[in-house]
Amino acid sequence: MINFIYCFDENYNSQALTSINSLLMKTSEKVNIYIIHENPESFDIGIINDENINSLNIFKITIDDIEFPNLSGTHVSKATYYRFYLSKFLPHDLDYIIYIDADILCLNDPFKGLQEEIEKLKNSSKKLAARTEVTRFDDNLTVNPFLNLNLKNDKYFNAGLMIIDFEYWIKNEIEEQLFNLMNELYEDIVFWDQDVLNKLFDGEYLELNDFYNYEFGVFNEDKYDEEFVLSNVKFLHYTGKGKPWDTNFIFFKSSNIFQKYYQLLNLENYLLSHSTSIKGSFKNYLKKIYSLQFLKLEYPFSYLKISIRELSKLKIRFLYNKNKIFDESIVERDKPKNLSVNDEYLFSHEYQKVIPQSYIRILRNPIVINNSIFDLKKLRLYTKETFYENHTYSKKIKDTIKNLLRSKKGTENIKNGVWILDTKSENFGHWMIDALCRYQLVPRDFSTYEILLPERFNIGWVIEMLDHLGYPYRILETNKKYIVENLILTSRAHPSGNYNLKIVNKLRDLFLSEINSELHSRNKRIWTYREHISRKVDNFEEIEKILKKNNFDIIYTDKLSLKEKISLLSSTQIISGTHGSGLINLFFMRKGAKIFEIRDLKDDLKNAVYSLASALGIDYYYMERKNDINQGGSIDPKIFEQKLLECINSQDNK
Repeated sequence: MINFIYCFDENYNSQALTSINSLLMKTSEKVNIYIIHENPESFDIGIINDENINSLNIFKITIDDIEFPNLSGTHVSKATYYRFYLSKFLPHDLDYIIYIDADILCLNDPFKGLQEEIEKLKNSSKKLAARTEVTRFDDNLTVNPFLNLNLKNDKYFNAGLMIIDFEYWIKNEIEEQLFNLMNELYEDIVFWDQDVLNKLFDGEYLELNDFYNYEFGVFNEDKYDEEFVLSNVKFLHYTGKGKPWDTNFIFFKSSNIFQKYYQLLNLENYLLSHSTSIKGSFKNYLKKIYSLQFLKLEYPFSYLKISIRELSKLKIRFLYNKNKIFDESIVERDKPKNLSVNDEYLFSHEYQKVIPQSYIRILRNPIVINNSIFDLKKLRLYTKETFYENHTYSKKIKDTIKNLLRSKKGTENIKNGVWILDTKSENFGHWMIDALCRYQLVPRDFSTYEILLPERFNIGWVIEMLDHLGYPYRILETNKKYIVENLILTSRAHPSGNYNLKIVNKLRDLFLSEINSELHSRNKRIWTYREHISRKVDNFEEIEKILKKNNFDIIYTDKLSLKEKISLLSSTQIISGTHGSGLINLFFMRKGAKIFEIRDLKDDLKNAVYSLASALGIDYYYMERKNDINQGGSIDPKIFEQKLLECINSQDNK
């Protein structure tokens, strides 16, 4: 029994249905079909002709925490990397498997020939069979994988159809090797997982007969011989950007075969989509409409109807121009460890929160002046991403107009940039919980793009932090007009004071990456003190005595360097202080530490510190001030000592 493996997402559902049905129509023997899919519910397996199926298995794959190389702005999705997960889903008793791309059609019975190819592989020393795509000695290599990947051998295979020794794949943990190579080669990868597979096998594969992965791109129309293809080719592979379902390339004779097979599904007369990765595609489409060239098609008005429908979908995507990074999620929070029943009203509305979807926009040639971003061609102001969330619309417009009026003559061009800021980002707390978290949305494909910083962000601790993290940045001159060729505009990572758990924990891990937890004991107790801040305590002398009695150090955290903060906080057992930015230093503390926060009296709104502690796995204790801040903000010494000891003793009893 031959085992075929497909990996795709809902963007390729129709293509995969066409491919699978072509295989089942042509094979003379029953086969097993395995599908790895991100959203199986979207794939209508009822359309599949099951006459030649021995078994059909579809598996749901969920990948949230990996950034795959070279996906942004291409015609390829992360589904191409699903084959790095074969062993997670396929039965381990399979001996040989055939991976097949969803843009491949079966034109003639492949069964006997594939059995022969499998036997050749069994009798060889190789563990994979594939068709060579290029050699080191080919002329006019637009992209040279031999140099990019530092390959030792002289041939590079196409991974669209591969025969794999699956026993060897599992036994030798090939997928772990692939992931390691992917991370090592991240910046050099051009052709996605195919590059990684070629680096691993590096020419050590069995040559597959060309007719089992016959490469054809619609750009090679002048070389197309339909009679030859239909008579000889087993699997026809539509490679490259130009696909036979593209609204422009459907006019090529070479697209006929695919569209005929698609029509056998009895869905529509044509499968169509508009390309966003081929220059001039939309302009060429309009020419075909205005010149009435579409009337030459077999079903001209079906083409017109379907292409316009698909165009409306494309316009919606273009208008919003959002690339989703994280789906909407729900976070559940631990209650404070010393919660009083009478204080439930302070926290109850925070125990469960919805964290909205986050995204990036990829803008072409926007204008940047101070904190304002414009797209004059679209008549668009990006105020949502550049102003703090509670600012009124009128303030946003007024400030934007001010930036325009103040702008100097002339412009400076910037090749690439990233925007992560709003109007509160120069505040330490908001820098940490908002701006830096926004940078975690930026895909690794854009890791060389500079963070654009208006001149007011040229602050010592901001620059120190960016340098420490290795993030590239560029200072923008006040009131100067910049045109950015490619700008990655980030959304909010989360509502301010609420947190995407993956993002804040990733950021904490980055800060603590050089800390050896085995060498750093966690025994310090500190009070973070910011005397010049408006939240000072008028009876602090009384509180200070209690703190010193219990071995707390009074630390002016805003006077420490970043490395000093990380060293101190990573070895801190308990941090305490009044509500404010000083407690956002939780980012430098390890999971399982403690925080004792002095909250403003009867304040059920400011829960950013409590929420952050829960997100980072830090146990949260609290008490309230005795008086309002405008009345001195004093702290009851007796209650303070009682609550503090409760926190300390709980820690010691762990």
